[in-house]
Amino acid sequence: MSTCTRPSPSFLFVVRPKGSRPETFPADMLRYDACEPADEVSRYLVETRNAKGRSIPTLSGIALRSLRSPTPERWESFGWSVVSVTREKVKE
Repeated sequence: MSTCTRPSPSFLFVVRPKGSRPETFPADMLRYDACEPADEVSRYLVETRNAKGRSIPTLSGIALRSLRSPTPERWESFGWSVVSVTREKVKE
């Protein structure tokens, strides 16, 4: 017996560090919000922000994609803000 599963809508959201406080990207949030970088630029920014001794002086935001909505309060606790959230329609 086969089951038909409907694709879930995904969320595209952008996070940005608040001020100059965060030296690194809170990588644990990728697991917590079950998300991943939405594009190659965001993937590079995450990896660069986590490299020891490296930081990006001007950061407009990191785009992430998840099957669920982000948790802004948790991001805030790491010194990051969720600056936009877009719910993407699923193509069938």
